[in-house]
Amino acid sequence: MLTLEKSANVKAMGLYFHPAVINSVFSFENIREELSGEFRFTDMQDQYWLQVFTDRGPQRNGLFSLAPITTNRIKHQMVLIDQELDEQRG
Repeated sequence: MLTLEKSANVKAMGLYFHPAVINSVFSFENIREELSGEFRFTDMQDQYWLQVFTDRGPQRNGLFSLAPITTNRIKHQMVLIDQELDEQRG
């Protein structure tokens, strides 16, 4: 859980999507389970690469430290996604 110590001039952006966007067999229930026989090999590969986002523990709290250039690139991509969602016709 994230707790703000000061709230002056705080801005945030977020991107949230269903796990099936990454792989059609993923759900909110199974994405955090142990790699299991219900997944094919390629499904397990996809799940492995998502572990940095789904695993939590003493060493993994879900927060990432990013360089300013990386932060700006991600922000730019999120603005483009927002524009696309606003302007899509269907």
